[in-house]
Amino acid sequence: MASARVSNPWGNDARVELAPDLWQRQSFGRSIDNTQTVRKLSLNELQDPEVEPWYGVQLLQSEHLVKPEDVPALDLFDVYSLYTVTDTQQQPPRHLLRIGFFSTVGAAQAVASYLQHYYAAAEVLRVSAEERARFAETQLKPHRPPATTGNRPVAR
Repeated sequence: MASARVSNPWGNDARVELAPDLWQRQSFGRSIDNTQTVRKLSLNELQDPEVEPWYGVQLLQSEHLVKPEDVPALDLFDVYSLYTVTDTQQQPPRHLLRIGFFSTVGAAQAVASYLQHYYAAAEVLRVSAEERARFAETQLKPHRPPATTGNRPVAR
């Protein structure tokens, strides 16, 4: 698998996997097709300064499918695209809950900071233009009201 070293907005270099050919894999007895998988950054996105970067916030990852009834219904989820993808490069495959899409790191960090009250592991990551194109119109509809503990909201 090809990879490239890139500098990211946080000032440290990182090795990033380039887009592999995607194929169907089995996940807990169900087939995952390539329309549901993580879209890796292309070499062009990594090297061309003219390509506009896009960012997302990864809220959680799980070995199990993320179900709408497990996601709190927050107003913020009506403003941005809330979606799930599967990372088939990990074994077992990981199901990821993400919200996007942000044209600046600062905007993504602001949303991640707010959502850390619900998802402690919320993190900003750069997403590919292909992932944005695929999931920008997709919207997971949460069903569960948010839980609170005192003044602090918590995810269940």
